[in-house]
Amino acid sequence: MINYYNTPNPTAGWGSLSTNIQALFNNDQNAYNQYWAGFSQVYGNGAFGVSDNPDGSVSVPVDVTFIGTDGSNVTQHKQIRVIRVAGQLRIDGDPRKS
Repeated sequence: MINYYNTPNPTAGWGSLSTNIQALFNNDQNAYNQYWAGFSQVYGNGAFGVSDNPDGSVSVPVDVTFIGTDGSNVTQHKQIRVIRVAGQLRIDGDPRKS
């Protein structure tokens, strides 16, 4: 989760998303890129205390700071669901600012 939020290029994160989360962006990587372009910086930290879910997924706690292009600054504590698809970890919880 930390690597997802701390990547300088949002296009790199698209492949980390499950199809459920890609659908939040209408399955359109350009829409995804446009969303993240609204922030001058986004970073995560504090991903400690991962917990197992009954369905085999895990919940990853992470503190995410969203710095808008307008200078606004919001930190949110998020619980991001992560699943395994064909042996690969995929983000299956909404990574966007609430």
